Parts: sequence; structure tokens; C-alpha cells
Amino acid sequence: MEKLPDWVSIGYINGAHGIRGEVKVLPLTDNPHRLALLDEISLVSPDNKRQNYQIESTRVHQRYILLKLKDVETRNDAEALKGYSIEIDQKSCLELPVDYYYHFELIGLRVESTQNEYIGTITSILEMPANDVYVVCNEEREYLIPAIKDVIKHVDKEKKTMVIEVLEGLLD
Repeated sequence: MEKLPDWVSIGYINGAHGIRGEVKVLPLTDNPHRLALLDEISLVSPDNKRQNYQIESTRVHQRYILLKLKDVETRNDAEALKGYSIEIDQKSCLELPVDYYYHFELIGLRVESTQNEYIGTITSILEMPANDVYVVCNEEREYLIPAIKDVIKHVDKEKKTMVIEVLEGLLD
């Protein structure tokens, strides 16, 4: 099995909030309370330098998470972190229900039809209002595959494969 990424991005710092060192975090997770379950995070600067921080507190404010980090005491300290990515160790990801997957688990999967025909490889995922859409590419073209039960029949993370039912018009 191919090695999963060591780090998973769960948000990024959009700026400072107030004068006591809180940062505004735009979450990249479906669970905005995810940060409240953590004691420590890793911040990655735009030039890819990593530093770990202890979390003192979290709270939801509009579409942001306000995060207080240990040793970030002033607005200037918080402003200096603007643009940083918030990452957690892949092992710290929450367990998902059956048939739910993290994007990093699906990118790179080989996609085949129920008739064992090669369709392509998942190269990216589009988050749409109704459902996600998998961008599947092969040497000749790109397909947009809806992430719905009528289409997605089986995912095998160990074998890095996804089996889909090719509905009429899906690959046209």
C-alpha cells in the first residue's frame, strides 16, 4: 500500500482577531469543531517551515474558528501567522463512518468500471453543493464522476482502486 501523507491540512490562518493573540482560522474540514478536539497543531509557513503550537482555546465566530495558541500573546504575534496552514498528523484524523473517505485517501486511486475497464486515476475532487465530483483522468481525457451511491460501487484503499457503475451518458 502506498504511504499516506504524514500531514493533513485542516485550515489556514486568515488573520488576527482582537488584541490578545487570537487567530482567525478558515477551516478546511466538514467539522468546524475539529480543532477543539486537539491539544497541539502544526503551523506551516508559506515558505514551508513547520512549527508546533499548543492550543489554549477555540471558539466559533461566524464562518471562522478563533484559535488561541500558547506563546501567541499579542495582535502582532497573531498577524505574523497570517497565511500559515494548519496541519495535523495523518494519524490524528478522526475515524469516518463506513463509505466516507478523506480526500487524501481518494486522490490517486485507479478507477475501473464494474466490467473491469480502466477509466483513469482520481486527480482531484470538486466540492459541489449536492455531492463531491471526482476528476478522473487517463492518457486521453478527463471525466467528472459524481460521488453518489448509484455510481460509486466499491472503494478499496488497500488496493488503491475504486469501482464505478458506468451509467448512461456518464463517460460521454
